[in-house]
Amino acid sequence: MTDIIKNYPEKESGNVVKYLNSHNEFEQENIEFFREELMDLEAENPTIIAFGGTVFDILKRNLPEFKVLKISHYAHFISKEKLREEVEDLK
Repeated sequence: MTDIIKNYPEKESGNVVKYLNSHNEFEQENIEFFREELMDLEAENPTIIAFGGTVFDILKRNLPEFKVLKISHYAHFISKEKLREEVEDLK
């Protein structure tokens, strides 16, 4: 598990999205960091699980060559049983 956007201390995802919309180079730098992490892991054709809609959108926009799935963010108010269901239903 890793953050797709690093070194940006903002807890409100809406504010992160606003920043990324006007600072595309920052988003691209973070995508390159993520690609390097995948290379370090020697991941070949990985399936990436995004925690939340914002991360899902960033990944789908920038990494069309990978399969990206979405589940609720772990900080979202959801029971552990419901989160387990989401994980089990991933396809």
